[in-house]
Amino acid sequence: MMYASNTWAPATELEMIRSALSSLQRGFAIKICRAYRTVSLTSAMILAGLLPLDLRIREAEALYKAKKGLSMDYLPPGKELEKDIANTERPHPAKAMSIEYELVDESDPDPLEKLPARKSTRTAAKLTEGAVAMVKASREKVVNILSDSRSSLELLSNPRTGHPLAHAIRESTRNANAEGKEIRFYWLRAHVGIKGNERADELAKSLPKRLMPTMITRKFPILGKSKIREETILKWQTRYDSSQTGAITKTFFPDAKKAYATIRKLKPTPVQTQIFTGHTGIAEYLHRFKLLQSPSCECDADKIESVWHIILECPRYEVARYDLEHKIETKLEKQKMHEIMENPEKRVEFLSFAEKAFREATSRHRSMNRKRNEETPPTAPTSAPTQKTPRESRKRSYNTAHDDNGKNVTLRRNSRKAWDTNKGSGTVHGRKHGKARNRLWKPMGKEQRFTFARTCQPHKRQYQ
Repeated sequence: MMYASNTWAPATELEMIRSALSSLQRGFAIKICRAYRTVSLTSAMILAGLLPLDLRIREAEALYKAKKGLSMDYLPPGKELEKDIANTERPHPAKAMSIEYELVDESDPDPLEKLPARKSTRTAAKLTEGAVAMVKASREKVVNILSDSRSSLELLSNPRTGHPLAHAIRESTRNANAEGKEIRFYWLRAHVGIKGNERADELAKSLPKRLMPTMITRKFPILGKSKIREETILKWQTRYDSSQTGAITKTFFPDAKKAYATIRKLKPTPVQTQIFTGHTGIAEYLHRFKLLQSPSCECDADKIESVWHIILECPRYEVARYDLEHKIETKLEKQKMHEIMENPEKRVEFLSFAEKAFREATSRHRSMNRKRNEETPPTAPTSAPTQKTPRESRKRSYNTAHDDNGKNVTLRRNSRKAWDTNKGSGTVHGRKHGKARNRLWKPMGKEQRFTFARTCQPHKRQYQ
């Protein structure tokens, strides 16, 4: 569904597109949370733990732009996203340059004396463009560059890589070679007691933070993804609050972000989903869809049997409600429902009480419907006589024929003859290869005749 969504994401701003996406997602959300099909989209999305499709598409667009470097809004401060150089900036394959490196013997505490060069440059973590720039500015003809970062050296040895730093180092090395200078690269192990490498580490750690170079990351950081998701949830919360549906669900779960964490741990049962939505077999719901004459409760004809009446007021569950309030040490009120749902211990006790109460309330209406059905037995439906389709009529006509006595005579399909019944003679009227012809069988036995017609076509024979 979200294939290439970064391309058509702006279309989700249209009300028609948003409505089509919501209609598609609503069916899946209802099946996930196992709710009645009359449940609103707002309630189904919260209980299913889903984000609206149009917001997910805009989120995918923002992530795509951030990964491609088209937007810098979601990168943490002090970090840049690494981008490969364009193909137009890469050198011709015939001029591609590969930089080789050698291994330095770490058994020698000061291996610089044995290197065939008059000057050396040490880098602690990775080769940088500045190290090669120093060589270019130097008057020395032969320079050694030592690094304890083997990954950087391997990156330089691959001429096809598009890393911008590797490309800059190769260009600087090519320019230095053109001036008659030779640069040699060596790899030495880190933290093995080499004096020069240890000194480079100390200097790197003592560098002030304001002078530290900007950190370049290869992959888009997780912190940036979290920032994009927070913006999406904030938009969903604004839409959730302004929605005119799902009033009961909003009382239990006013915060969309906290609701996702609660629903993920709870995994509501169908009965619990009915409680959170109010779409269950109570009098108020059944009367709303004209399945019950009155929405009043059994306890009082003036009281409507709603979700809040059963949980907070109905005297039929007063004892159970009193015990629950003592267990959770909280008085049941609509304003405190979200606090009860966020507390795992209180939530378990409350849902146990609510499930028992709603099962009892819905069972009363089921028994009433059963009694009503017993008083008015259903009448047997009168079915209209079925008419045969033309195909069935043709099938029977060319499978059977009738003789003069009304008896069926079975014919063989794709046959030029009728079965011999030893009763009279028959006349065959047929057509073959576009020529009409009549054939008369002589009577055999009693004088009885039966007539049938045969139509013969090049690829299909049909008897009537």
